[in-house]
Amino acid sequence: MWPLPLNFKSRTIAIPIIAFGLLSLLVTVSLSYINKDLLSSPATRTQPGPSDGQRPTIPNIVHYVHLTRPPQGDIQFQLKHFISIYSASLYFSPDVIYVHTDATENEVERVKTSDEASYKWSRLILNLPHVVVHYVTAPDYADNGQKIRNLENKSDFVRAKVVYELGGIYLDWDVHPLRDFKPLREAGFGNVVGLQKDDLVNSGCFMAIKESEMMRLWFEYEHIVYDGGWITHAVILLTDLSRTLAIIPHEVLILERYALAPSSWERDDAQSLFGSHYNGQAPHLGTADPHRPALTTVDAEALWETARVSSREEWEKNYSSSYALHAFKNIDLDHPLQDFDEITLQYVLSRQSNFARAVYPAVQHAIEAVPRKLVAVFVPISIVLIGTIIYVRASSFRSVDIQNIKNSLPYVAYDKGVCDESKSSEHAVETFNSTYTHGHGIYANGYETSYVPGTEDVFLMIKTGASVLWQRFPIHIATTLPQLPHFAVYSDAPDMVAGIPVIDILNQTGQITMESPQYKTYRQQKELLSQHANIELWEAGIQGAWNLDKYKNVPMVAHGYRTFPTAKWYIFMDADTYILWPNMMRWLSSINHQDLLYMGSVTYESKTSPFVHGGSGVVMSGALVRSTFGKEPDLGSAYEVYAQKRCCGDGVLAHVFKDRGVLPVVSRDNYPYVSWRFQGGFCCEDQADVPANVRHNKQNWCEEITTFHHVTPHDIAQLYEFEQKFPREQPILFKDVYHEFVMPYLQDGRRDNWDNSADIREYPQSLNPQQVQRDEEWWKQHPKDPKPPIPNYDSYENCSTLCREWDELGKKQLDDDKPFSSFWFLDRIREIRDNSGCDPIDAVPEEGAFFRQQAEEASKKDPPAV
Repeated sequence: MWPLPLNFKSRTIAIPIIAFGLLSLLVTVSLSYINKDLLSSPATRTQPGPSDGQRPTIPNIVHYVHLTRPPQGDIQFQLKHFISIYSASLYFSPDVIYVHTDATENEVERVKTSDEASYKWSRLILNLPHVVVHYVTAPDYADNGQKIRNLENKSDFVRAKVVYELGGIYLDWDVHPLRDFKPLREAGFGNVVGLQKDDLVNSGCFMAIKESEMMRLWFEYEHIVYDGGWITHAVILLTDLSRTLAIIPHEVLILERYALAPSSWERDDAQSLFGSHYNGQAPHLGTADPHRPALTTVDAEALWETARVSSREEWEKNYSSSYALHAFKNIDLDHPLQDFDEITLQYVLSRQSNFARAVYPAVQHAIEAVPRKLVAVFVPISIVLIGTIIYVRASSFRSVDIQNIKNSLPYVAYDKGVCDESKSSEHAVETFNSTYTHGHGIYANGYETSYVPGTEDVFLMIKTGASVLWQRFPIHIATTLPQLPHFAVYSDAPDMVAGIPVIDILNQTGQITMESPQYKTYRQQKELLSQHANIELWEAGIQGAWNLDKYKNVPMVAHGYRTFPTAKWYIFMDADTYILWPNMMRWLSSINHQDLLYMGSVTYESKTSPFVHGGSGVVMSGALVRSTFGKEPDLGSAYEVYAQKRCCGDGVLAHVFKDRGVLPVVSRDNYPYVSWRFQGGFCCEDQADVPANVRHNKQNWCEEITTFHHVTPHDIAQLYEFEQKFPREQPILFKDVYHEFVMPYLQDGRRDNWDNSADIREYPQSLNPQQVQRDEEWWKQHPKDPKPPIPNYDSYENCSTLCREWDELGKKQLDDDKPFSSFWFLDRIREIRDNSGCDPIDAVPEEGAFFRQQAEEASKKDPPAV
C-alpha cells in the first residue's frame, strides 16, 4: 500500500530487453542511497545528546488510541488522521506504531482490504509501515463506580495503561509531529510532558519509559478521582503528578507550551492556525527529507542570520521551536472560524494557512513516496522479466489501489504544487454530506436573506426523501431558507439543489441494518447513483421509500447537535411542511430553552406510547438535546434495530427521550395550545393540514398558528405571500387564516357538489335513528377502525338541523365526483367572530367575497339585455 497516489500514464516500452535491464540497474544504483524504504530509514537527523549510560531512554514506540462507537464498531479515519500518523512514521522512524482499538479483528481486516472510497484514509493508515493494530477493551466504569460515558474519557484510561505497560510516545489524532522526538526521548528523563495555554499539562502528547512511576500513579489515580468531568482525571491529574514528581531527579521533564502545543482551543488561536489567507504567497518549502544532514552548533550563526532576514508574512507563525503541533478544534461555536471549512488535500497543498504550512512537508513527502516506491518495486523486476511483460504487469499493478484512491480525493489532482479541480460524477454525489449555512445578505442561489429575530439560535432540520426531493424541497429555497441562517437538508440519497447540499443521513447505517429488506430501496438508489450521478430517482420508479423514513429522525438530530451544539432550539419538519417563522420565534421567546422540552402535535403509536408528530413540526429545546445526544454521541446509530419494528421515526425519537428519563411529551396543562399551533397531526379534532382545511372554533380563534403539513409547493407559495402581509411583530392568528383561506369562499345558502367535511358524528335519535343503527353494525365488523364512513343523510332538513348543533366550522374540499351538498351558517360564524375579542366583524369584508367578485366580473362580461 502506498500513502498517496499520483496520476501515472502508461507509456509504450520500446527499449530492448537488455538495454532496459542495464538502464534499470543503473537507476537502481544511482537512487539506492536516497530512496530507502521508510521502514528502515532514520528520521530527521539531530545532533545526539550526551548520555552517561545510566539515564533512562524512552523507547521509540508510538501509541494512538481509536475507540469505536457501539454497536457497529466501525473504523473511520480522515485525511487529518493520516497526516498525523504519517508524520510520526516519517520523522520518528519508530520501531512500531500501535493503534490501540476495540474494533473487532474482522472489522480491521475488512477496512484494510476495502475498496470503498469512504474507507480510503482508514485503509492507508492501517497499511502504513510500522503500524500494528493492538486490540484493547476500554473500561465502562472507573474503579470508584462512576460510569465512563464518553469515548474521549475512555481513551484517557487506555492511553495511560498502554504507555505504562510498553513505554513510548502517545499522540492524539490531532497532534501532528513536526520533527524527530529523539532529543526528548534521550534527554535522560523517565517522562516528558508539555504545557498548554492554560499552564496545565497537555494529555494529548506525552512520552515515558516503560513502567515509569508517574504513568503508574496516573493510571491508578484516574480510577480514584474520575468524577464524570472532562479533565479531572486527565489534564488536571497529570498536571498535579508532573509538578509533584518533577523534584525527583530525571523523573519528569516539563516542556514549555510552544514545544508541543503552540496553538490552543480558543477561537483566536484556532483562527490563526486554520484560517486561510488567499492573498498569501505559497512558500518554497523544502522536502521533508528524513535523510538530510543534522544541524550542529557550527551552523548556529548561519541559521541565526537566515532567520533575521527571512520574509515571513505577517500572519505566518514560526514553529521552528515546536516538536509537534496540537491542532485543537475551535470550541467557540457561536463564532465559527472564517475562511476554513475542513482539512482537505487541496487546503494543505495551497499552503495558505499556518496549519497547512506546518504539515505540508509531510504531505509532500507522502505524495512523492509513490514514485520512490515504484522505482523500488519495478527496477529489480525489470532486470529479470521481459519488458513487454513488465508493461502489462505495471498497468494492472498500478490500478490496484492508486487510481481508486486518486478518484476519491477531494477534487484535487496534484501537479507540481498546483491544485487542479477535477470532479467525477460519482464523487460529486458522495461528498455532499455537509450542512449549508448562508451569511446574512444574498446567499448562494441569489435570494436575499432576511432573518427572523431569534433564528440565530435555531438549527432547522428538513427531512425529505430522494424520490420526492425535487417536487417538495426547491420551493423552500425562496421561502423558508432565507429567513434563518442555520439549517440542513436530510434525505436517503446525497444530492445538491441550487448549491445547497442534501445530506444522505443513512450513509453511516450499520451493516446489519443496511442489508435488511427494509433498506432494499436505499441499496437500489445507491446503485443507480453509482452508475449515473444525474439520474432523477423519482423517474426510476423505485418503491418502498417510506420504509427508510423511520430511520432518519434519530441520526438527523444527532447530526444537528454535532453541527450546532450550542443552539437554543432544534426544530425539524418534513419538506411538505411550512413554518410561520415570526410566529414560531415569538412563541419560543416566551419559553425557557433550558427546560427539557419536546413540543408539537402529540399523537400515539399506542395508548402508552405518545410522541410528537414529525410532519407537523417538532421543537426540541437545546437543553433536551444536549442532555441526550450531547452526552451520548453514539445515539445516532443506537436505535437502528429498534426502528426496524416500529412504524415511525418520530416515534423512535420519542423512545430515545423516554429511555433516558426526560420529559417525553409536553402536556397542554403546562403549555396551553401547543397542539393547536402545529397543524397536521392525528391527535384530536382540532388538527388539519393545509390552510383551507384548518378547523376554527371559539377556543382557538384568537390563538397563534405556527405550522402546516401536507402542503404542496403551491400552498407554500401562497402561505409565504400571506405571511408577507403582516409585520413580523404582529402575530398571525387562526382568525387571519380564516380571513385569507376560508372566508372568501363561503356563501349563504346551499352549495352543490361541495364537501365541507363536516364529519363530527352526533346523530340525535329523532333525526337519524337508522344511521345510528348502521354505525353500530359497522363497528362490530370493523372494531379497529376509528369511525364509520361519512353517511348520506336521510334528508336535507335533517342534515341542516344536525349541522346547526355542530360547534365546528368544518373545511372545504371540492370533489365533483361525490354528490355532496354543503352549506355554512354564517350567522353563527359571525357570532363567534363578534364574541372573540380579536376579530371585529366590520374590520374585514364579509364571507362570500370571492363569489361576489365572480358574479360582478360575469355581469360585466354579459350585461343584461335591454
